[in-house]
Amino acid sequence: MKTIPSRRRKIVGGGVGMKGIVSALAMSSEGILAAGTFGRWLGFYDSGGRGGTAGVFEVGRLDEDVDGVGDGAGITQLLWSLCGRYLCVVERGSDGIGVWDIRSTGKRVSWLRGREAKTMQRLSVEVVGSDVWSGGTDGVVRVWEGLGEHEGLTDPAYEFRAHEDAVSSAVIHPSGTVLATCSGQRHAYDLSEDEPNCDNSLKVWAFEQDPGSPQFGNFT
Repeated sequence: MKTIPSRRRKIVGGGVGMKGIVSALAMSSEGILAAGTFGRWLGFYDSGGRGGTAGVFEVGRLDEDVDGVGDGAGITQLLWSLCGRYLCVVERGSDGIGVWDIRSTGKRVSWLRGREAKTMQRLSVEVVGSDVWSGGTDGVVRVWEGLGEHEGLTDPAYEFRAHEDAVSSAVIHPSGTVLATCSGQRHAYDLSEDEPNCDNSLKVWAFEQDPGSPQFGNFT
């Protein structure tokens, strides 16, 4: 899997290839390997990465004329839909998640906004069925329903406060009834001041999901 320097001009060596350091990998159900870089480029490779290059494009070149849409400082995670058609692109320093239709290479179909993740810390995202789960710097876990079913700007279907600090990960058990969340981030403070109140914790939630109104129990 060859890349070229992220700042290399196109006239040097033709500028052919994916730019930047490879920072995320994901395999689709159809055996297509997606690779993302800190230079905000995506590359797709056949036969589980052993075949040829299926396509390469930059995720930031189609930014819409809406504040915050398409913002990002480098890809940190890639997640495929179960059908292998849609790809969620997660970036650091971004309050949204881009959803791309890989059948039309280079086309972003929706932007999952309201993620609250304007930080260089990696905040993981989870795809469960057709739902996208993500934590934010405000301690809230948000869920967007119907991956690939919406176009344009998409708001969370529901959310709940899980921690008093940044939620770095939210993972659901295969049974679909247990959720684990963890929190914590680096805080800068003056030594002359009191140490800030940090929430560095792991919580396990048992919940029953009623359509449109999930109920989360107390953590254990």
